[in-house]
This record gives sequence, structure tokens and C-alpha cells, in this order.
Amino acid sequence: MKYEPFTKYYLNANINAEQCWKALSRVEELQQWFHKEIQDFEAISGFETRFKTEVSGKELTHILKVIVADKYNCLRLTLDFEEYKSFMNYSFFIFSDEKSTSIRFHFDNTAIFKLFRGEITEDYDFEYAIPDWETIITKRLQNHLDQKEKI
Repeated sequence: MKYEPFTKYYLNANINAEQCWKALSRVEELQQWFHKEIQDFEAISGFETRFKTEVSGKELTHILKVIVADKYNCLRLTLDFEEYKSFMNYSFFIFSDEKSTSIRFHFDNTAIFKLFRGEITEDYDFEYAIPDWETIITKRLQNHLDQKEKI
């Protein structure tokens, strides 16, 4: 897998900004396309939740924090792991007109690059700890938004 310092994906859906915001901010919708293990989430600046996932027998505790929640416009989050000294910043920017909505997703990989450069020497398993954003955003989230179009 190739890592770039900044990753961007663009999505389009024939839904309004409110429906898009719900997909990004409601726990029952996040469970469908992001992580089914999330049990609590509020799109409020300062909100923090934890959830655990298991990959190949290794349990990871995710610490998800809301940095900015600007309803219908922007959701910025950090994702840390309790087991590792790392963090990821990611943002969803929503652009909407009367008939459709576009989402621009930004993922800042600079914390991961610090690990690769040896600035953090802790045992870190990238294959299990780094989300596959391309699949999560361009397939799972896009499919979720497409299903909302049909409702």
C-alpha cells in the first residue's frame, strides 16, 4: 500500500445536505459504512468516544474525537489508537445545492509518516492500524449515500 502525505477523495450524491450530514454524524449510519463497533457518537465539537476492533487477533482501541462540527458544512475528526503513539486527522467538507451534494474527504497522513521516518520507534503494525480510506470512502460511504438516494 502506498501512503501519501495527504489523501483526498470526492463523492457525489443526489441527496440534500441534511441527508449527507446524517450519514456522517448519526451513530446508526456510521455503523453501516465506517465501523460497526461504534456505540456512541455526537457531531459536537469536543465529543470523544472509544471503540475496539479486532484484526487478525490483535485488538485496537480507537479514540475518535470531533474537532469541528459545522452542521451541513464540515466535520473534522481525529482518530488515535490507545495502543500506539499515533493519530490521524480527517475531514469531510460538504458542498450542496438544491438537488445534489458533494463531499470532499481529506486525510492527513503526516503522523503516519513520522512513524515511517523512525521518529516514533514503537512497534506499529501498519497493515492493521491504518484504515483503508479508499475502500471506506469511495465504496462503503458512496454505497451508503447511493442507498439514501433511493429512499
